[in-house]
Amino acid sequence: MDFERYKDVIDKIITLVDTMQEAIIYISDNLLPQMKYEEALLMLNDYVDAFEMIENVLNSASILNEKERDEINVDAENLKDIIKELINLYTIEQYNDLPLAYQIFSTKSRMWQEKVTGLLKSKMN
Repeated sequence: MDFERYKDVIDKIITLVDTMQEAIIYISDNLLPQMKYEEALLMLNDYVDAFEMIENVLNSASILNEKERDEINVDAENLKDIIKELINLYTIEQYNDLPLAYQIFSTKSRMWQEKVTGLLKSKMN
C-alpha cells in the first residue's frame, strides 16, 4: 500500500501526540502545584479530544493493519481507564490524589504515544 498519501496525516498525528505529552507535563509541573485545578481539567479535556480524534483516525483510515490497531487499542484502553480515574478525582474533588494519578497517566500516555509514533514512523520507511 502506498503510505505516501498518508504522510501529512501521520506527521500531524506524531506532532499532536508530542504536544499531548507536553500538556501532561505542564499540568503536573505547573498547574497542580499552583492548585489551578480548573485549568488542569480544561487541559485534560483538550487532551481527551485530541486522543479521541487520533483514535478515530487510526481506527478508520487504512494506515494500520488490524494487528497494529489491536496493539494500539490495548494501550488506548489502559489510557482511557486512567483518564476516567482522573476525571473522577476532579469530580469528587480529591485534589491531593491528582499528582500520583498524573504520574500514572503520564506513563500510560507515553506508552501509547511510543507505540503510535513507532508504528506510524515505520510506515514511512
